[in-house]
Amino acid sequence: MKELPKEIKETIDNSKTEIVTSPPELVPYDISFTPYPSEEVASDPDTLRAYNEQANERTPKWLDLWFVYKKPTRNKLGGSITLNHDVDDVTYGDAFLRTNIMKRSKGMMEGFNYLPNKGIWNIYGKGESQATIESILTRDLRAWGVYENNTVNRVRLYILRMMFDRSLGNKSPFDTARPELVAFKNGTYNILTDELQPHNPNNYLLTYHNYNINPDINECPATDHLMKKMFGDASITLKEYIGYMFYHSYSKFNKAVFLHGTGGNGKSTFINHVLKNVIGDDNNSAIPPIKWEVSKTDLIQRNCLEKK
Repeated sequence: MKELPKEIKETIDNSKTEIVTSPPELVPYDISFTPYPSEEVASDPDTLRAYNEQANERTPKWLDLWFVYKKPTRNKLGGSITLNHDVDDVTYGDAFLRTNIMKRSKGMMEGFNYLPNKGIWNIYGKGESQATIESILTRDLRAWGVYENNTVNRVRLYILRMMFDRSLGNKSPFDTARPELVAFKNGTYNILTDELQPHNPNNYLLTYHNYNINPDINECPATDHLMKKMFGDASITLKEYIGYMFYHSYSKFNKAVFLHGTGGNGKSTFINHVLKNVIGDDNNSAIPPIKWEVSKTDLIQRNCLEKK
């Protein structure tokens, strides 16, 4: 049989006088295992109220539980004590959105969520936002022993409605994101000011680089030596081009670079290193040269077929 966690047993006491303070973080537990008050405590409205308040110090604000006492009848010697609970949809939904930053706009009804540890947003696919919300709610409610399908549906609908941000208008907020901002592990780097700043959801960035940077370090002698040896005078241009890969726009430098030379001199090794370890696997793609001559009409038709 499932046991009530030790810390819950210690804080929810049968006593009618002991009141404990709420801890910094709540420990989820099945509330059906909350110790029932004695009949002496339950039969007194004041002590029962104090007991219920004490029990609620171990539950989140959106979950209210209380014991109800019914006086004994002619056929029963003792009274009955029942445990009741209620989930506040609005309070729960608001708490959910504070922990899980999610938005929808007229141009992106499926929605997108912010990843604070990376400083970027994730765009949901078809039905993904609803499935994500339902999964989190289900696990959360089960942990507290109050899962009900109707509760999940009610809170999910509230969250989806509150996610909608009218201020974003018809366009995607990612289309107007500042191209000079780049998200790294230890913050967001501004290419124009050479400054590292904290991650900010209002930047609406989509790409992330899983390593730390230090703008104060401008000298890389080992890298300079290697690139000079491999590319000669062209190493300066190539380094500038690699840096431009972090800029989220093609408008200022609409150019391409080709590495040409005999085999076995490190071109593929260099490119793979840059794409995998510098730019990142999630931030690059490859198109065979044979497909470069496809007309705009063919690209549109192909894109439509892929969406179908």
